[in-house]
Amino acid sequence: DLTPFFEQWLSRWDIPEVKWNYSVHQDKSDAIINLRFKQNTSAPYMLKLAMVATDSKGKKFQTHIVLDKAAQDFELHLPITPVRVEIDPLRENLVKISS
Repeated sequence: DLTPFFEQWLSRWDIPEVKWNYSVHQDKSDAIINLRFKQNTSAPYMLKLAMVATDSKGKKFQTHIVLDKAAQDFELHLPITPVRVEIDPLRENLVKISS
């Protein structure tokens, strides 16, 4: 059913705006990253955004985050300790992203 897709992209005039931030802390065996997202639009869009975390040696961990609420929090356990986190690094989505 593509109804939600057409409703959000063809019948609305706004562009999704997403603000986000993150924090990292070390657990016994892995790093835990806490991500917080807030959509600043009249109604939340359903978005699938790539998240790429990079450690100090350049090793990367990639996953996708699905947003469908005005505010959402995620806790991810990573096999690396990130020093940099990017959301939608290839700019694959029509969305204004700021941290």
